[in-house]
Amino acid sequence: MALFHLSLRDSAPTDSPAIAGSSETDLDDALMREQYQSLARIAPYHCGVAIVGTAMLGSFVVEASQPFGAMSLAAGFAYVLFRLAHWLEVRPRIERQRLDVIRRDLRQASVEIPALTFLFALVAATTFHRGGPFQEPLLLAGSWIVAAACALCLMRLARCAVLLVAAAAAPIATALVLCGTTVTLWLAALVIVASGLIASMLIENSRAFSEIVRSRFVIAKMHRDAEEGMRAANAIAHTDYLTGLPNRRFYLSLLADRVQGGQAGAEPFTIGLLDLDGFKPINDIHGHPAGDRILEQVACRLKATMRDRGHVARMGGDEFAVLCEGIGSAHEALALADALKAAFAASFVLDGVAVHLQFASGFALFPASAVRADELIRLADIALYRAKASGRGASCVFDKNDEKAAKERAALEQALHRAVANSEIAVHFQPAVDLATGRVCGFESLARWTDPRLGAIEPSIFIPAAERIGLIDRLSRDLLRKAAAAAARWPTDVALSFNVPAAQLVRPDAASDIIATLEELGLPPTRFEIELTEAAVMKDLEAASATIDAVREAGIRVTLDDFGAGHSSLAQVRDLALDKIKIDKTFVDRVCLDPKIAGLTRSIVDMARLLGLPCVAEGIERWEQLEALRLAGCAVGQGWLFAGAMPEETAARFIAEREGPPMDVAH
Repeated sequence: MALFHLSLRDSAPTDSPAIAGSSETDLDDALMREQYQSLARIAPYHCGVAIVGTAMLGSFVVEASQPFGAMSLAAGFAYVLFRLAHWLEVRPRIERQRLDVIRRDLRQASVEIPALTFLFALVAATTFHRGGPFQEPLLLAGSWIVAAACALCLMRLARCAVLLVAAAAAPIATALVLCGTTVTLWLAALVIVASGLIASMLIENSRAFSEIVRSRFVIAKMHRDAEEGMRAANAIAHTDYLTGLPNRRFYLSLLADRVQGGQAGAEPFTIGLLDLDGFKPINDIHGHPAGDRILEQVACRLKATMRDRGHVARMGGDEFAVLCEGIGSAHEALALADALKAAFAASFVLDGVAVHLQFASGFALFPASAVRADELIRLADIALYRAKASGRGASCVFDKNDEKAAKERAALEQALHRAVANSEIAVHFQPAVDLATGRVCGFESLARWTDPRLGAIEPSIFIPAAERIGLIDRLSRDLLRKAAAAAARWPTDVALSFNVPAAQLVRPDAASDIIATLEELGLPPTRFEIELTEAAVMKDLEAASATIDAVREAGIRVTLDDFGAGHSSLAQVRDLALDKIKIDKTFVDRVCLDPKIAGLTRSIVDMARLLGLPCVAEGIERWEQLEALRLAGCAVGQGWLFAGAMPEETAARFIAEREGPPMDVAH
């Protein structure tokens, strides 16, 4: 390449920041392509100048009867025509010409053009003396002018053009000097000086051209790098770092584009939200790195299942989303859910241990459910909520009943926010009666809420709602203060039991908060009991055990509520260092109807007695139940047979009225 163009290395400083990191080979290739395109565009004009100059010289040679010169010019003329045809043929494809063809044509031009120029100049120099005194210098000057014009046509190929000027100037200047006249000597000097000037101009022009090409190349490269950087940044911004799946941002953008395209009548599709069941215990027990490895395995299975079906993305945490084309009915959406569940049939492997996972899924259909992206997401989330409420591994497709339930749930949650903020939820008290004496030994505090617009709302509804929207801790604190303030005014032998939710139980400062509240309100810890469900304890067994130990050390008693309803065992009761167990209402309801239940109840009481734990029976509604439980050895009972939940004022009167002789169990 050095034979026919100036390298960009020669035309720009090597430490130029504009080309830092650029490939010199790419730069040279870019310059070579620009030179080729310039040559291909100007070649017809260059050939035209050569043809005119050859015709002029040919007419003189013919008049001078120079056979060798005539034959040389004829051959040169034919070759120029041949090259003209070549350049006319390649001009339409110069923008996409291959580099090897470009190198060949440029290399050929760098040799043939100076050679032909030298041949024509040599013919002119050897035949000019055959003319008249005015024809001779004019012929040589004309030949040199033709060569100079050809050189200007080739100014983008500096070395080729300079060689052309030298090839023309040398024979012509020599011939003029040999003439020996003053005029020809001055003409020779003029040819030499002018040739040097033209060569200098050609080199400077070539340098400027090279610099322009270099600048354009660098700018184009910077633009490409910027575009690649934007694409890379866009890929990072739309990819989940852990699983490599598209993330929430990409999914929402994809859904928006798909909905927009679907407005024109494209095929229906469905979206689904998937929420893993049983994932949180993996993080809690094995740690987040282990949970991350499980999520990576989950992503691989979902991706494999959705291949050729549609798209899958990680929305965050343990929630994923799918978009599947061509699904327009609930039946097809549930079939997709089954296909996804099949991918979870095999257990996941975590440090050599098999881990079984399921997921709940909610689907919304386009356009049957909604035609807006945000609505589809909202409706799929509503369907997911119903699926999670239906049990592990359930799948639901949105329908209109879900919308009604969602509106009711939203109204409840909004009212609950207001009620908790304004401390509108009241505390009622249900007595716990000593079955041996009939005296009131304590009260269980129960939350009661009547909303001005929604009416009376059951705790089984608003307590889970408070847990779901993150209000349970604040609500529990408020209820504890109200209950403790009331209990502080009761007789000293009447205790207060309070249900501690899981969110409060597992807090590191749970025990200190409870103790501080009791101290502030004047209720001795020895008159206070906390009731815990198995679910609350198992949410974080270590944290729950720490709270239990701390409150028991302060004198607070601990009761395990709803014993027998879950997976509780007496071994767990022993390990948790409890003070009392409360037999679930389902046993009490059937203790007089099913001999097996009656025997099981007696066994529970007997085994608890061996551990030094009294039993409380809740939900006693009939005298025969009371008799059966008393004979079984239950120490304390609760239920409508004695009294339901009552306000603080009624509870105070109830205490006074029940301070008397033992109840008549034979009533």
